[in-house]
Amino acid sequence: MLKIIKIRTKITTTLLLVGIVTALFISTASLIVLLSTTSKQAGEIGLESAKYNAKIIESWINERSAILKNTSAQISSLEEFNEEKIRKILYTSSKAYESFYSIFVGFENNKLIDAMGWKPPRDYQVSSRPWYQLAVKDGTLVNTPIYIDKNKNQLVTSIAIPLSVQNTKGVIAANIPIDEIVTQIGDISYGNTGYAILVDERGHVIASPNKDYIMKSISAIFNNVSKDTLNSINKSSSGIETIIFEGKEQFIAYAEIELYNWKIILTAPKSEFHRPIRDMLFYFAIIFFICITIITLTGFMLGKSISKPIESLIKSISLLAHGNLSNEINIETNDEIAILSTELDKMRINLNKIFQSMRYESNLLAMNTKKLSGHLEETHNSTLDFISMLSHDLKTPITLIKGYIKGLKLGIVVEEQKKAEYLDRIHLRAEQIENITSDILDSAYEVNKSLILAKIPVYVNEFAKELLKNAKIHIENSNRQFEGNLNIRDDSIRINVDRIKINRVWNNLISNAIKYSKPDTKINISIIQDESFIRFIVKDNGIGIKEDEFEKIFNMFYRVNENRRIKGYGLGLFISKAIIEAHKGEIFIESEHERGTTISFKIPICHKNDTI
Repeated sequence: MLKIIKIRTKITTTLLLVGIVTALFISTASLIVLLSTTSKQAGEIGLESAKYNAKIIESWINERSAILKNTSAQISSLEEFNEEKIRKILYTSSKAYESFYSIFVGFENNKLIDAMGWKPPRDYQVSSRPWYQLAVKDGTLVNTPIYIDKNKNQLVTSIAIPLSVQNTKGVIAANIPIDEIVTQIGDISYGNTGYAILVDERGHVIASPNKDYIMKSISAIFNNVSKDTLNSINKSSSGIETIIFEGKEQFIAYAEIELYNWKIILTAPKSEFHRPIRDMLFYFAIIFFICITIITLTGFMLGKSISKPIESLIKSISLLAHGNLSNEINIETNDEIAILSTELDKMRINLNKIFQSMRYESNLLAMNTKKLSGHLEETHNSTLDFISMLSHDLKTPITLIKGYIKGLKLGIVVEEQKKAEYLDRIHLRAEQIENITSDILDSAYEVNKSLILAKIPVYVNEFAKELLKNAKIHIENSNRQFEGNLNIRDDSIRINVDRIKINRVWNNLISNAIKYSKPDTKINISIIQDESFIRFIVKDNGIGIKEDEFEKIFNMFYRVNENRRIKGYGLGLFISKAIIEAHKGEIFIESEHERGTTISFKIPICHKNDTI
């Protein structure tokens, strides 16, 4: 029997197909035209901006070059070589043109005259500085690559020009800090978030809002760009490229600063220029779905023709509602129900992913809970060990004291000498209890008050010698071998510390090294100067610590299982860590089981002589 399709169904289907095809055709054609037009306009705008800003930067540098040439002419015209007159001319130029970072003259006899009177160190070689070498080599005004200024210890580029003062040849130079160039290009924009990069003749970044790029080559920054594109950027005077940069597809427009062979590169995400396209597509999508909705509502009039797929859809949704996420929702129809079933199947897939993610997070939470429980149990056991040890240490002398007092009270001891001996023993045990309680109370005080420091500036060399001397006496008196190393390069540097608390940390580390090493073994003590820290190091050849206990060793009351036979309450390293961190320092531990342990801490230097 021939299947009859009602006219309403044919009309609905035809309208739906026409609407979809028309919408796709218009959307695709509009998208292609807009993409082409927008990309072309964005590139042209970027190229014109790059050329314009290249001229501005060139003018900015030319202005400073002209000032330098004028200053050079004044110095060269002097009738005699007079250092004070030269410095006065430099100082006048520096004050008149405050944009100069610093201005100075270096001569072939290694003499350097600075506008502000800076005196270079003895090992300073004028002829080895970049500005001097390039100016002498080219014999004309030059711009140097980026280097570190010995005076200010900052990244700079220089403009320099040779000169001669009464047959004494030299080079006058002025430093321009990279930060000032960054400020110049920082106002350059391209799109909403785009920015400018300034590159020197070697292809290295001179200035960029992203300071991580400075001094890097553009080949390292544009690491996803093909060699042909990089060659085009390096060799062409100007151009436009589309590249993948910073994880996005971006436009780059570049132009050459001709006088210096530098390039300015503007970069901006391509997506910023496609926002009008996205807006248009949004409206197209709204119109499209409105049309589909109207046609769908009309199609509902067919009733019976869509009842069967609706029933199938209800069945699938019912399974989904009861938690069956494995059953695929796929209704084979030629109307909107198929679209609905597809979206529902996507929802089923997403729900399944969400539940899987929840199960994973639940397992992760269980693991972390178990780990936390283990940590709490260890803390509990450590606390019980501490209380047990403290109870034992107090109970023994108290029992002895009670025995001596009972003997005296019952009159068992008659001789005066024996009575005096008993009283001495009572006094000894009482002192023992006092020492134990004082130690525990002092430790508790440090736990709560370790951040309250009486810090004063201390000369490192003097303080270090004192610590090494005390360590040597302590170690040698314990029948261990002492080996010391003091390496402080600058006697004038100081650290801001609470001497009493740092001594407490130091003595604790020395005591631990002695406790956990055998007699006649060597203990190495070092106090050395790093760039901005003083490092204090205690190294022993004792029983060591297992790696899995490194994180726990600084916990309150924690004591390594193998070391429980050695007397202690597990507070020393905990308090030491609190004290060092209160000094804005760090404490470190390195250990190899049965081979020895190295514990060190570092304290920041609060003052040192200026280096130039």
